[in-house]
Amino acid sequence: MGVETMSQPTSADLAIEQLIQDGVEVCFANPGTTEMWLVAALGKQKNIHSILGLHEAVCTGACDGYARIKRSPAMCLLHLGPGLGNGLCNLHNARRANSPVVVIVGDMATWHKGADPPLNQDIAALASTVSGAVLHISSPGTVCSILHEAIAATQQPTAAQNQLPAATAQSKQNLLQLADAPASNISASSNARGATTVNTAQPTRPAGCAGSSIATVIFPHDISWFPAPQLQTKSGTAATGSSNGGARLANSPAARQFMKDCAAALRAAPKGKVALYLGGTALLAEGGALATAGRIAAHLGAALLCDALPARIDRGAGMPHPRRLPYFPQEAKAELDKYEVLLLLDVKRPVAMFGY
Repeated sequence: MGVETMSQPTSADLAIEQLIQDGVEVCFANPGTTEMWLVAALGKQKNIHSILGLHEAVCTGACDGYARIKRSPAMCLLHLGPGLGNGLCNLHNARRANSPVVVIVGDMATWHKGADPPLNQDIAALASTVSGAVLHISSPGTVCSILHEAIAATQQPTAAQNQLPAATAQSKQNLLQLADAPASNISASSNARGATTVNTAQPTRPAGCAGSSIATVIFPHDISWFPAPQLQTKSGTAATGSSNGGARLANSPAARQFMKDCAAALRAAPKGKVALYLGGTALLAEGGALATAGRIAAHLGAALLCDALPARIDRGAGMPHPRRLPYFPQEAKAELDKYEVLLLLDVKRPVAMFGY
């Protein structure tokens, strides 16, 4: 390529401009040869902070932590399939925490990939183990739309917010076994004593990581150095803050009826036999969610519990202090056996870490 080509804006430049426009402010990077044009593009920008990590797991872990606290998409730049593989451990944690993360993975040049060079790997297969969306940039003309779509994918409502089927019955004993078995997304369950469990979150993730807030974009080396096409960056995404999917859900007839059913179950239960089990956004000060849960628990005389391994809990003066459910299943079952009504808020039903 000539000097004239190098002096022109490249598709990599356009990609970084798009990410900045969609609200990305930081990039944790462990790049290699196939990402050099993206590195150069990052160096030209003042509105995105680039941080070099000496190992991919450092980058993905920092990306997860930043996204959890900032509540807006963070970017991670990795080198080919092996680099992504090295970072999967903390992308798994990011998936479990619903952290909004966009992962850019450089790939072999399109004309070189077919020769199966030593570092060639099925990047999409690796990415699908943690990503809700796996996107591939196939030409310079798709750069803006693909990256815009990736950022939007990190902001989609969770599966629990996005689906609200009618309540169905199941055994509470199945819940208390803490086994990883299928259950309905929203359920009201009873046992022989009349105990009721209401669940407002999806208990399991479907195959393919549907509901994950991670979007992985595969960016071939040669496309990154192509001169940028005469395209405008895309606009209109909600890249910061929480999705409004929950607000739409709350206004649906099914949601309103389910909340009435929850309220009736809570009121009917004897004092001291109710617990609120919190996770996800229910543990945040943002929007008053945690404070509201605390007021409800105080009014009902209910226990306030949370997941043993939460993604994040906000603390501070005047904030409620949920008790973590015990880690070991025998102790967790003993705790849950105390209650006749258990309200799950933005959290999956309790599942033991291992089958003992």
